[in-house]
Amino acid sequence: MSDTTLGGLQTWLQRTLKWSIPVFYGRLFTPMPHAVPITLAVGTPIRVPAPSAPGAEPSPELVERLHKEYVAGLRATFDKYKAAAG
Repeated sequence: MSDTTLGGLQTWLQRTLKWSIPVFYGRLFTPMPHAVPITLAVGTPIRVPAPSAPGAEPSPELVERLHKEYVAGLRATFDKYKAAAG
């Protein structure tokens, strides 16, 4: 932004006021951001058993099994939709 008009204005304000003022612009030179496409992929849910008692800690084996299931589902979802996301 240093060679643009807004960058020059920002530099001038910073040198004059000895304080940095962010100069930003979006759609129609407003703070509204530019629209960009977003791809959202949702995978299959993971079934997690209810705890045996309220506040009970899960066993390390259960945590490890659910973590492996989560990572496998995450990779499957990524591989399925990576072409659509670019």
